[in-house]
Amino acid sequence: MAQHDARDFMAAFAVGAALGVGAMLLLRPEPPTRAQRLLRELTPYRKQLRKRVRRASRSLRGRGDELKDEMLAIGRDFLRDLRAEANEIVTQARAELARAVEDEVARTRTRRERRRAEA
Repeated sequence: MAQHDARDFMAAFAVGAALGVGAMLLLRPEPPTRAQRLLRELTPYRKQLRKRVRRASRSLRGRGDELKDEMLAIGRDFLRDLRAEANEIVTQARAELARAVEDEVARTRTRRERRRAEA
């Protein structure tokens, strides 16, 4: 009777462990893409820039609208340039990944052709 209980306990333990591992693997979040990581890293800089533009616009309110508009335009240009650079980095990374995949596909085809020739 004790052996039967021990076997039942071990079976239940193994099934529970397998279900737990399966649930963990299914519920695990997907890792962020390179673009998402890059945007997350740039978020503090964007926030700082917004704060600086806001402060500058407050201090320039009494000095005239021309200077204020010029400062806001400079801030917008800076943000536009920052986004362009981030897009360029992402584009380069995608191109490098595509090249790496193409190289690996070519190596795999070469290996397969060698194996077929040997067989």
